[in-house]
Amino acid sequence: MIDTFLKLISQVTKLLDYHDKKKKEYFELYVKPTYESAEVVYNDYINLMHDLENLINKSNKVQEIVHFLEQRRLENLSVRMKLRAVLKDREKHENRNRFEYGIMSLMTGTAGSYDRETSNMREQYNLDGHNLLTIITWLIDQGEPNVQDIRDNLLSLIKRIRKRIDKGWQFTVEGYAELQSTIIPNVRR
Repeated sequence: MIDTFLKLISQVTKLLDYHDKKKKEYFELYVKPTYESAEVVYNDYINLMHDLENLINKSNKVQEIVHFLEQRRLENLSVRMKLRAVLKDREKHENRNRFEYGIMSLMTGTAGSYDRETSNMREQYNLDGHNLLTIITWLIDQGEPNVQDIRDNLLSLIKRIRKRIDKGWQFTVEGYAELQSTIIPNVRR
């Protein structure tokens, strides 16, 4: 009887060890590299928005801003494409967790029910997210005005987009911390 009980405990321990090993592999092979890629994207977006604000304040030509955005959006494009592909593949297998949801909202600017500004911004600017193509399209739709005539609207748009990017990054970081706490024992939040 005791021998059977000890065998059962041994099997349960092996199963728990196997489960812990799989969670650690999931974290090391998927979560950590995905987080690092998302961090590259976040930093790129923040730097881009800063550079764009500076350009808007200096330039008087819409075409110069459009050209800047068209060129600048190519930077880290491969990282964004990789993140989208990885998340799309993961979505086939299970529902997105907070971490994955955060990355998608970082990259698209849509934070769903977490972000009340989303619907207001879509209505005001006829947007479907925050990507650079949205800004380019908005600028082109303005025709050929002097940047001074649309500067305030454009800076307001960028400020709102920045908030959405920051919100997506916040979800990403919080989701990462949640996943990390399930892998590393005694991590307190």
